[in-house]
Amino acid sequence: MAQSRNTIWLFLTATFLSQALASIPTIKWQNCSTSTPHPLDCENIQVPIDWTDPESDQVTLRMVRHNATSPSKRLGSLIVNPGGPGSPASTVVTYAPYAFGADILTHFDIIGLDPRGLREPHRPSHRAPGLRVSIAMDIEAVRIALGDDKLTDLGLSYGTVLGAQYAQLFPGNIRAMALDGNVDHNMARTYSLTPSSAAHETGLIRFSQWCAQNSTCALHGTDVLQLFDDLVAQADETPLPAPVCAVSGICRSDVTGEELRDNLRNWLPFKDPPPQLLLTGWNDLAFTLAQAKSGNATLLSTPLATDPASILFPELAIYCLDWSRDTSVADVKYKQDNTATLMPHTQGVCEVNIPQVQCIGWPVPVENREHNASSNNTLPILLVNVELDPLTPMEWVVGQREQIRESVLLTRRGDGHTSYFLFGETSRAIDAYLVGLELPGENVVLDS
Repeated sequence: MAQSRNTIWLFLTATFLSQALASIPTIKWQNCSTSTPHPLDCENIQVPIDWTDPESDQVTLRMVRHNATSPSKRLGSLIVNPGGPGSPASTVVTYAPYAFGADILTHFDIIGLDPRGLREPHRPSHRAPGLRVSIAMDIEAVRIALGDDKLTDLGLSYGTVLGAQYAQLFPGNIRAMALDGNVDHNMARTYSLTPSSAAHETGLIRFSQWCAQNSTCALHGTDVLQLFDDLVAQADETPLPAPVCAVSGICRSDVTGEELRDNLRNWLPFKDPPPQLLLTGWNDLAFTLAQAKSGNATLLSTPLATDPASILFPELAIYCLDWSRDTSVADVKYKQDNTATLMPHTQGVCEVNIPQVQCIGWPVPVENREHNASSNNTLPILLVNVELDPLTPMEWVVGQREQIRESVLLTRRGDGHTSYFLFGETSRAIDAYLVGLELPGENVVLDS
C-alpha cells in the first residue's frame, strides 16, 4: 500500500509541481548576521501545504544561507539536513565556519532549510498530507528557486530518510548526495528493534572499555557496567532525583530506570567531538553517570516541552507519521522483553522504541509507512556509516544500499554516530565527493 501511495505521488509530482512553483516568489535574501561573526542571509518562503493542490493554504519555510567564501569558485548550493528528526537546519548553518571543511565553504552557499511546521508546531495541518513526501517536494521547490540545475545535498542521521525520499521522487535531479548515519525506512518493526537495541548496548560496552583505558574518564577504575546496572536497578525501585529540573521545570524532576536506559543514547553519539561544535562527548557521559551516582540525575532527565515552539513536538509527530506502531503497551513490552534477553544492560531500549511507546493512541494515522526507497538514480549516491554506530547500525546502511540503485558505501572504523562533523578522513572523503564528485572505491573503510 505504501509503495502504491508513493507511485501516486510520483505521478502527482509531475502533474502539479510546475503549476505550484509558478506561485512561489523569488528568494530575496536579507542579511541576518548581526549576532554572528560571519555573514548570514535569511529568508522565509511560502509553499502549499498540500502540493497536490497549489491553491491550498500556505506554510512558511525558513532558510538561512552562509555564502560561498570564494564567489568565483562557487559551484552552487549545498542543502543540509541534520536529522533529528525535526532539527532546525538553520541552526547548523549559523555554525558553518566551525562545522564544514574549507572546500565546502569555498565552493558552496550552504543552505539550512527548516522542515515545514517546525516554526508553527501547533498547527498540525502544516504536516499533512504526506509529510515526508511534502518535505522532499519543499526541497525540490527550493532547489529550483535557488537556480541550481541539480541538487547537492548532505543528509545526516534522520536526514538520510529524507534524502532517500527525495532520491525516489526526483532521481534525475541529483548532482551529489551524501547520506551519513543511515536510517533504513524499509524494516519490519520487530527486525528494526533488534539491530538498533544491539547497537545501543554495544555503545555502552564500548564506552565502559574506553573509560577503563583512559585516565581522563571520571569513572576510570570503576566497573562502569556494574555502576550503570546498579543505577538502573535503584531507579526502577525509586526514581533518581533531578533537582535542577525540579526547580527549572524544563525536565522531569526524577529519572526512572527506563528513562535512564533511554536517555543514555543522548550521550553516546560523539566520543571526542571537536570542541568548537559544543557537542557532548564520552568524558561528559562519565561525569553525568558520576553525578547520578552521587544523587543528582539531572543530566539524565527527560526534557519537557515548555512552549509551543519546542522541537519535541515536531520530533514526535514525525516519528508517529513515519513508522508503523503497536496498538498496546503489552505488544511493546513483549518485543522489548525479547530483546532484553540479549541486551542485559540497556534491556532492549533504543530510539526505535519511540514510535512504539509514545505513539500509542496517536490520533493521526501513519502516513509514510515503511517502504522500499527504490530509487532509480543514475548518478551514484554516497552512503556513509560508522562501524559501531550506537544509533544507526551497519545493518541499516546495508538495507539502504540495496534500495538505492546506484550507491557507494564508505565506512568509518570506530565509534560514534555519523562522521561528517569530526573533520577526519571520512569527512574529507565526503567533501571530495560533494565538491569534485570524486567517489571513494567500493567498500572503503577509513580510520577517522
